[in-house]
Amino acid sequence: MEHHLQISPSSFELDSKISSQFLSVFMKNDKFADLDKLVDQSEKDNKSDFYYFSDMEVLYYYIHDSKSRNEKTKTEYIRELFQFIQNVHAHADDIGIDIEHVKEGSLFKSLAPRHLKNYQRWLEKTPFKSDRNGKERYYSKSSLARKVNILISFFNYLTKKGYLDQLITAKMEYVKIDKKKDLPNRDITVEQAEALLEFVENLEHPILNGLISTFLLCGIRNNELCTARVCDLSYESGDYYLSVLGKGDERREVWLSPKTFKKIKQFREVRGQSTQIDKNDESPLFTTFTGKAYTPSYLSKYIKNAVERFNLEAFEGRKKPISPHHFRHGFAQISADQGVPLYFIQETLGHKHQSTTEGYLEKNMKREHNAARHWNGGNIKKFL
Repeated sequence: MEHHLQISPSSFELDSKISSQFLSVFMKNDKFADLDKLVDQSEKDNKSDFYYFSDMEVLYYYIHDSKSRNEKTKTEYIRELFQFIQNVHAHADDIGIDIEHVKEGSLFKSLAPRHLKNYQRWLEKTPFKSDRNGKERYYSKSSLARKVNILISFFNYLTKKGYLDQLITAKMEYVKIDKKKDLPNRDITVEQAEALLEFVENLEHPILNGLISTFLLCGIRNNELCTARVCDLSYESGDYYLSVLGKGDERREVWLSPKTFKKIKQFREVRGQSTQIDKNDESPLFTTFTGKAYTPSYLSKYIKNAVERFNLEAFEGRKKPISPHHFRHGFAQISADQGVPLYFIQETLGHKHQSTTEGYLEKNMKREHNAARHWNGGNIKKFL
């Protein structure tokens, strides 16, 4: 049976020059219905679900065969899987991809368990880039865990659907994460948050002031700010609110102080945009100078570069640049410092589990719980 959906070239033709071109094609689900008909045809012909599919078609189908995946997750999966294909082409010998026979013109069907095992080991020992000082940088454990999890999920899915005749992930190993050691340190102290807010307040730069203040004073995620719309603003009973689209496409409201709302208005005034609350206006709340919504990657880089240029004494000695996600941690620290109940902080941040919120506050909680801080009686106090 022939079909011509023209999703992309075969996996053997995919290279880094066209991956960005096909990212936009893969993000659209307009071809999913046609592929679903092929699945039905396969069933009718007593074949496996993906019998009539190419590598790129099974990849496309996998990306969209889940209602719980949001756009950000889809983009991440596509990039990781494209990167896997590109690495296999570009570094086959280094990785140990010794394919002697191409099965049915398919890269995926030609892979064996040793190839996926070798690829995981190659990721662990191979630097992915060098920093500005020429120092080689390797993937962190959290990055490796994400990459391995996506590959295992994808290829296990292909085995379940009958596209592969063996479990080629059998020799891969899940990366164990020690949350205390392996996750990046995104702590930001109350003093650092205050220093940053004070600096942007006096900077006379409404764009950076609006962005950084909204992040720090609302505790929203980078992606939540990027997807916020004018119609998501509301004013009720004397208070301003912003409805944000969080993880799992779940909405929650965050409170905007009068000063924060004023800074958002000043941001939009500089951009030449309306400052009125309009429930019919679905345009982006925060835009670049072109009038388009920020992308999470662009905004993160913009904030990192800006804070680095500020060269604030409060951040002296920090090894990692400050990103929007640091501001969520800062919001949590400020809230805890103000005596806000942990459950309130969890709800505002949009955490499903209290343990996630506790992780944001763990270092400060341990410092506060240090026994010596609570020595109040006897002569020992005078030695502290």
